[in-house]
Amino acid sequence: ILRVEMGKCFNQITREDRIVISHLLKIGVSKPKIAEQLNFHRSTIYRKIERRSNRLGYRSFLTTRSWL
Repeated sequence: ILRVEMGKCFNQITREDRIVISHLLKIGVSKPKIAEQLNFHRSTIYRKIERRSNRLGYRSFLTTRSWL
């Protein structure tokens, strides 16, 4: 999904992207490699994993506070 804000374009991580991230983390792919494969900046992937992780690890289905 492409979002335009103040003249800049941003790709948003989709539900499918989150599922791929979850799978790749489970099989041991590094975060920078995940970012490269999905064509996102590595900081985007790091932040997404941080927001959607709990004590059990990354969960692609967790809701974020902005959705509550």
